[in-house]
Amino acid sequence: SDTVVLSFSIDPAGTLVTASVTQASGSPALDQAALALLRRAAPRLKVLSHSEIPETHSIRIGSIIGAAA
Repeated sequence: SDTVVLSFSIDPAGTLVTASVTQASGSPALDQAALALLRRAAPRLKVLSHSEIPETHSIRIGSIIGAAA
């Protein structure tokens, strides 16, 4: 479907605790690239954490290949 959904948890310090594909795109390469993107963004995730306990979030990442301009 050219869209991958990731779930991830961050702790109160903003550290990425878990990351997983919850809805695969059908392309293992796209799924792995999305996970890699999330891991690279991890140092900037602190702004998402507003709690004293780890928070779980989901993000949908879609491919723009072939999208109409």
